[in-house]
Amino acid sequence: MDRMMADIGSWQEDPQGFMMSRDRAVKSTASEASNVFVLIVEGILIFQSWTKNKKPIINMYFLQLPYEICKDRRSYSDRYVWPLYLKNRKVIEETVKDIVFLDGTQKSETLLSTVLADIQKMLMGNILCI
Repeated sequence: MDRMMADIGSWQEDPQGFMMSRDRAVKSTASEASNVFVLIVEGILIFQSWTKNKKPIINMYFLQLPYEICKDRRSYSDRYVWPLYLKNRKVIEETVKDIVFLDGTQKSETLLSTVLADIQKMLMGNILCI
């Protein structure tokens, strides 16, 4: 987890340099003066580790699932997944500000559209402020 957090911090400092140092091409569709980089990080434990990082996450989402759906998706739900889900959700609710809770029973396309719309609004706001 510490390594991932360090990598995220490095990416935040210099996204293009970070990608180039890992032999990843950076494709640009805009002029150099207005490059915008978006990093999507997935994982429930990221919320608890984020306080160690220097820069804030702009948008955070937590997929909520009812017990029955979680049980249907994971055969080992009762022993492991569900108890950890409840524990982590409680910690997140108590410690993380400005998190958006999404209904995990919705279609993945709907969830993606919701997150994409938020990213587009954020980017438009940044572009208008330049």
